[in-house]
Amino acid sequence: MRVPLQPPQPPTHIASEPPIEDAETISLISATLLIPGRGEPIQNGVLVIKGSKIDWIGRHDDVPPKYHNIPPRHVPVLMPGLWDVHVHFVGLDVLGTWAAPSAYLPGFNALGGAVTVDDLKTTLMAGYTSVRELGGYGGDVWPAVQNGPLIGPNIYSSIAALSITGGHGDDHSSPLDTVTAAMNCGGSPIGICDGVDDCIKTVRKMVRRGARCIKVCSSGGVGSLNDDPEDRQFSDEELKAMVDEAARS
Repeated sequence: MRVPLQPPQPPTHIASEPPIEDAETISLISATLLIPGRGEPIQNGVLVIKGSKIDWIGRHDDVPPKYHNIPPRHVPVLMPGLWDVHVHFVGLDVLGTWAAPSAYLPGFNALGGAVTVDDLKTTLMAGYTSVRELGGYGGDVWPAVQNGPLIGPNIYSSIAALSITGGHGDDHSSPLDTVTAAMNCGGSPIGICDGVDDCIKTVRKMVRRGARCIKVCSSGGVGSLNDDPEDRQFSDEELKAMVDEAARS
């Protein structure tokens, strides 16, 4: 669908009627093109917000009389927020690469988190109101978004990507002891686990850190050094154990 570069503007206000009670909690947004979550796009549409919830949506000419005394704010296009279902907030602006040695130095997770704060705001302002983070620092800062101080989208984070030792989610270029030490102190978006018992425990560790989903690297990947996307990694027993534990959580 094409939208005119300079679309005709709807009326700046709606015919006067007695204001409804608690008018200060009501906001109206008019749009030259309103794209609802369901149904056809609406030309010259209006969205009514009461508190934090949508109260009414429809054509400008059909706005209920009780809202007629509230001046709308106009935007060219209005649509539901977008989802990005695969993101990583890891501070690459300062890290440079995912597996840089500096990622294991004391304080880097604080630096990565600080960069993530700005990245979260940028993501929201780009129209993404929800993201699924499959390894990164977004899950660690999510409580500050949820409770108010930080600006950002809803974050459904796995905290880390679960991987076998030497698998897609491992850092092949760093000493294994360094990688596991960072993982065990909760300062790294890496989750290495081997064997059924370890897989179950690592899922529980992710839940303990606030994971809202679980990511499992069941095969190799294009971004890791010593494996291939066609390589099988976790066994059937390990995969079943992680799925079952995630379901219980």
